[in-house]
Amino acid sequence: MACAWEAARRGLRPCVLDAGEPGAWQVAAGMLAPVAESDFGEGALTALGIRAAEGFEAFCAELAEASGEDPGFRPTGTLIVARDADDAAVRREMLNSAAVIEAALGRRPAHFSYPVGDRTSAGPREFRIAAELGFKTAVTTRPGVLFPEHAQHFTALPRLSLNGEYQESRYAKVLISGTATAIWNRFRRVDAA
Repeated sequence: MACAWEAARRGLRPCVLDAGEPGAWQVAAGMLAPVAESDFGEGALTALGIRAAEGFEAFCAELAEASGEDPGFRPTGTLIVARDADDAAVRREMLNSAAVIEAALGRRPAHFSYPVGDRTSAGPREFRIAAELGFKTAVTTRPGVLFPEHAQHFTALPRLSLNGEYQESRYAKVLISGTATAIWNRFRRVDAA
């Protein structure tokens, strides 16, 4: 309707067809929440939604003046609920990290590396949030090699650290074999808890 109204204001003769049945306009209840409704990696679409939301109050004022009816616009904002404050902080940190990389490289990262991903720093909550934010994979600092079972835990992948005392090629061969990490992990293939 908004597009038809604007087209008519510009001198065009739009035709609006309405079956008289409930449509999408009933589902969203008029809510404008471009940030809350955007998905990971939709930066351009989110920016467009924000611009549209910013202009909606003026649009409603024009509509009220032209029609003599109050469209009922209320600029009350949107509340985005996280499971708890920690969830919100984790989500914010991951999104901010991705935004910094996107700003530098011109594209949003599809993969995530936990800066500190040991058992005390990255666990099921972080793994869940990384998946919810759309990261294809995420790598912890937990030592290990990949097994087929990791296909169910793409946001809890292990890694091999070739640093410090383990930079020589003889150490790399042992680490890549999985022998050292198998002992470290008590022979568990996946450490995603």
